[in-house]
Amino acid sequence: MDANSLFSHGPTSKIKASEEDNVKYLSMERSLDDTLNQGIGVKDTVDMTKVQGNDETLSLGAGLVAPIDRTETYEAKTKAKTVFDTPLGEVLDNTLSFATFSFESYMKKVYEAETLLSYDHKNPSVRDNVMNYIVGFGLFVREEGNALYLGIVCIMVSIIIYFLDITTR
Repeated sequence: MDANSLFSHGPTSKIKASEEDNVKYLSMERSLDDTLNQGIGVKDTVDMTKVQGNDETLSLGAGLVAPIDRTETYEAKTKAKTVFDTPLGEVLDNTLSFATFSFESYMKKVYEAETLLSYDHKNPSVRDNVMNYIVGFGLFVREEGNALYLGIVCIMVSIIIYFLDITTR
């Protein structure tokens, strides 16, 4: 039974039409189950009995489930770009620009945190100020690649401190 015969106009006899509709419904249900088990196929279905203005003499028949969305979904298998995929010069350039312009971006995040937190802005306590800067730092680190570049800057600073410690002994 092909798709064209499923959706062609049925016989005029209501008894015969309902029997045919049941057979069509079962065969379509089996084909939908097979299709869904393969991972490709119909996403949403509509129960034709619940559609407003449904006529029992329609070619689909009463109680037949008709597919709406026949788009096939494929997951894009694109490789995410990591720090190891970028050239070393670009990473160092981004790290230096981060170190240069990070204070301005951090202060913007502190002001954003000030608007997010609810406290007395006229008389802030020390706790409120500390909380404001901590939340601002959290917002700053979450933005784009700031966590990565902050880590690289910390590693560079630790290497400098290590070499200074070795040379002063």
